[in-house]
Amino acid sequence: MSLLPVRGGSRSFAPGHCRRVHAAHAICADHRAAVTCNSPAGPVDGTTPTAMPSDTNATCAYQPVSDTVPKQASAGPTTRPRITAVVVLCMLSLVLALPLSLVGPFFPGEAVRHDVSLVAAGAILSVFPFAVLVTAPMFGMLIPILGPKALILTGSVVTGISTAAFALIDDFNGTPFVVSGFAIRIIQGIGSAASSTGSDALMTSMFTGCSIGKMAGFLEVCGSIGFMFGPFLGGFLFEYGGFQLPFFVVGALTLTTVIPLMWLIPRRDKALRKRSQVTVYQIMTTPGVALIFAASVVGMTVFSFLDLALQPELASQNVSPSSVGLLFVMISFIYALAAPAIGWVSTPANTRGLIVFGLSLVAASLCVLGPAPVGFIPRALSLRCGSLVFLSAGAAMVLVPVVPQMVELTKHLGAGATDVVSGVVIASYSLGEIIGPVVGGALLQYVGMSLGASIFATCILGIALAILAAPMLPPGSSSELAKPLLAGKYPVAEP
Repeated sequence: MSLLPVRGGSRSFAPGHCRRVHAAHAICADHRAAVTCNSPAGPVDGTTPTAMPSDTNATCAYQPVSDTVPKQASAGPTTRPRITAVVVLCMLSLVLALPLSLVGPFFPGEAVRHDVSLVAAGAILSVFPFAVLVTAPMFGMLIPILGPKALILTGSVVTGISTAAFALIDDFNGTPFVVSGFAIRIIQGIGSAASSTGSDALMTSMFTGCSIGKMAGFLEVCGSIGFMFGPFLGGFLFEYGGFQLPFFVVGALTLTTVIPLMWLIPRRDKALRKRSQVTVYQIMTTPGVALIFAASVVGMTVFSFLDLALQPELASQNVSPSSVGLLFVMISFIYALAAPAIGWVSTPANTRGLIVFGLSLVAASLCVLGPAPVGFIPRALSLRCGSLVFLSAGAAMVLVPVVPQMVELTKHLGAGATDVVSGVVIASYSLGEIIGPVVGGALLQYVGMSLGASIFATCILGIALAILAAPMLPPGSSSELAKPLLAGKYPVAEP
């Protein structure tokens, strides 16, 4: 198992980057809250939603693509868009995970063969999440103008082309290898940011309430499968055809998915495309959002911390690299099992509790994995491996509810907030992928695994306590709009 950050700054096998809270019920938004387009006065065929009562001034963001659906097929306008949205988002979660995870088994060794240091090779891979961090919020603000479909298709094309182009750096050595690798990974990160932000916006536009959490959990499974299959596919193709073949094959596969996506992704009404009045600053200054953002960053950081720390630590207990690789697969497998279950049970009322409990579980697992220098936690291999199970499940409790919680906290800003939220969430994941190797490497180098894991766990517990203590903020420091997080009560749109 490589010690380098892979998958664009994060783990080879871990489930992280594919947090896609996506898709399938049109949101109608008024000044106070987003509500679903299920007005009893609406038309049967659904081709042109009836306006909500005059006091809401709500309009539908999405309409069926086809205007030829007969009126008697009344189930189509609600059921068919939901099904096609699920198909689209599952395809994106699975396919976009492959280009990011296939390099783990062979890239570090190939970089050395091309006269490149391991530090430079790690930097080539880590520049990907940096590009996502910078561009995802900007794409979130462009969604009201361009629509999710344009971003998804454009981003997928850019990702596919840049993935195939990465194979060409095999012709260079030394500095040209590093420079070309940097440039291509930056472009790949921009494409991934566009696709990821567009897919998140599609989901938050078409799912509401508890459905967001359920879809988030389901799509985590698809992404986890992609991240588990990616390293296997990359290693197999590398052994069969050398450095270039994995990138050509996966790049072509990514481009091929654009064809069905052109027909499956629903179109946003052009009349509703306008520049969003909601800014990233408004999102981040909404009471509670910064804490959830921090929890999301930590949830991603823990996986990249494991990438750096797990292999050398377990090697000291005579665990083989192949066995360490199986442990990473186990982490993804547990995550894939836990994510849909957490998504299914999550509701707007309990997402904060899930995040707090998940952070606490991750912190406790790190103390056992270290183990913490408290004297009574044994350094048993079985106990440390078992802690990875609870760590992965705890991370799922943190990451799956992030988008539903942010949507609830910001829906007072109007329907445009969901588009910007999608970019903010993607940026939080990328920030975690960047911080993990840096902070983890510093802790391991200066204080060691035992104390380093304990310090990391203490920081995580601090964030959990801050989220838990939010209702105890002094009067005047919050507002009525903060009640979804602080009081567990959610504003309901007027009928």
